[in-house]
Amino acid sequence: MQDSVNTWKEQSLRFLAELASRVESIPALAANPETIHSATELISGLQTSVDDTVRHGAQWSRTYANAYAAFAPVLSAKVSSASAVREFDGLITAINGWSHVRVLTEYNRLLNESLEFVRKVEAHLQSKQDEMLQSRGLEINEWYDMMNPEAAVRYRRMETATDNVLLWAETFGVEMNAAACLSQCQLNCLGLSIHFVRALTPGTPYGFLLLDDPVQSMDDDHCQALIVKVIDSLLSRRHQLLVFSHVQGLVDTIWYTYYHHQPLRLRISDYQLTGPVVEEAETLQHAVNRAAQLARGNEDNRRLAIKVVRRCVELLIREVCRRKNSTPPPFNATASQMLPYFQNCQGTTAQQHQGLQATVKFADPASHTQTGWEVPIATNIQPHIDRLRTSAQQLGVL
Repeated sequence: MQDSVNTWKEQSLRFLAELASRVESIPALAANPETIHSATELISGLQTSVDDTVRHGAQWSRTYANAYAAFAPVLSAKVSSASAVREFDGLITAINGWSHVRVLTEYNRLLNESLEFVRKVEAHLQSKQDEMLQSRGLEINEWYDMMNPEAAVRYRRMETATDNVLLWAETFGVEMNAAACLSQCQLNCLGLSIHFVRALTPGTPYGFLLLDDPVQSMDDDHCQALIVKVIDSLLSRRHQLLVFSHVQGLVDTIWYTYYHHQPLRLRISDYQLTGPVVEEAETLQHAVNRAAQLARGNEDNRRLAIKVVRRCVELLIREVCRRKNSTPPPFNATASQMLPYFQNCQGTTAQQHQGLQATVKFADPASHTQTGWEVPIATNIQPHIDRLRTSAQQLGVL
């Protein structure tokens, strides 16, 4: 119906425009005797054309009025329904809140850009992490190979996941999950290797390394490799090394192997309400008795006895400084470097200082490579042990 009305409107406007042009041409036709008859015909036809146009317009108006009268109740019912009201209200609200829509659109644009930037940063971090893990993986292999020389199953690489790290091993050229193909002993070695690399990272502010029960699940060969190769490499890096263990054999082997490094052996002797009681496992009395016992043994025992004698000097000086409330020597001071601290202690004599000085000079070659040095016999070692015992008794530390 609406289309028909629009069509009639367009036709009427065109017809009226034509009538206007005809009217404008009448004066010119009437002024010429030859065309005056045409002007007369044109004027008489104008009335008929106008009447026809008005009649058609009235007819279309009545048709439109009847159609609208039938459509109005339907429109009123539609507009008055609750769903239509909600639809209109939603459209109105959306139009009124168009500024918020623009804000949300801008927010979504910025969010998408931010997410894209985060993805790029994560990809860059992942690339750098893979690069670092590749170089650190070589260090892990060095430590692992110390405890597993020429092993068929070796550490291969690390793979970073979302919130964890996957370890891969290699056996006969095939990559496998480390947890699945490595034995408990090999996993223990791998865990220690990763710990060493992490703790010894260049630039770390820490000057010590803690090993808590490092030989669990290890067999004798791997344990021996840890003691002889790994600990020696760790000590060469000038880090303070703390080894905690309840395995007495491990403690004794480390003690004997690195006795020349002046290790300090502590033990928990008791538990009280205030906490555990920690004391030195090797006292001066123990060291003097051990030196006397070793002096009576074979050549290897006598060589070790001289090292123990040197250790007795260090224990004696430290205990005297502690008892006399004097300045203690540094923790890494050698026996010869401790002698001035002993001399400054109240109650010590020049004779005692000279005796310790002679003992240190006697024991020094055992801790250094000296061409032509021979291990002394027991009768040459015993006087130094006796002098240490006498000085300790005189100073009240034995």
